[in-house]
Amino acid sequence: MNLIIRTSLICSVFGLGAGGAAFPVAAQQPAVLSQTFETTATVETVDAKTRQLLLMTQDGHLLTLIAGPQVRNFAQIRSGDRIYARYESELAARIGKPDETMLTDQDLVGGGRAARGAKPGGEDDLEVRRKITVSAIDLEHNLLTFSDAGQVTHVIQVRSPPMRAFLRTLKPGDIVDVTFREAAMVEVEPAK
Repeated sequence: MNLIIRTSLICSVFGLGAGGAAFPVAAQQPAVLSQTFETTATVETVDAKTRQLLLMTQDGHLLTLIAGPQVRNFAQIRSGDRIYARYESELAARIGKPDETMLTDQDLVGGGRAARGAKPGGEDDLEVRRKITVSAIDLEHNLLTFSDAGQVTHVIQVRSPPMRAFLRTLKPGDIVDVTFREAAMVEVEPAK
């Protein structure tokens, strides 16, 4: 079941990102961040017409999710069902060398959904690869200015300590490979 809302990737990865990506061996080791989030919630209400679920999280907060049309077997979800969700994200960035092949910009999407008639569930995977060119670095304010393949300039504040350390290794003109991956898995267990 795909109940994930995505955020802006490349402009946020240095500040919020995550780790582990495949890069050519010849270059610097990538700076890597990763995070995993797991939760269990109980379905409070189901609105079949709007496909909205009202969930009670483990810490007592209410959360409303909307299941898109790609979510199969939605009609099987009932109040009292337990929903288990796992979200993983990874970010890797490395400085390339002028004479090596760099990543090409691409978005890879995958995943799966429950079979017809099976209990609701599924997974969603995304990998985003970008090559960026460093324009400027402001170490005092942890700002990185870069341009993408379309020559659009971005300025981001780098928040995470590992990426701040990576920021200190950059200089204007550096070409940086950035790979962001995320995966989400959701299972629904009927109420007992």
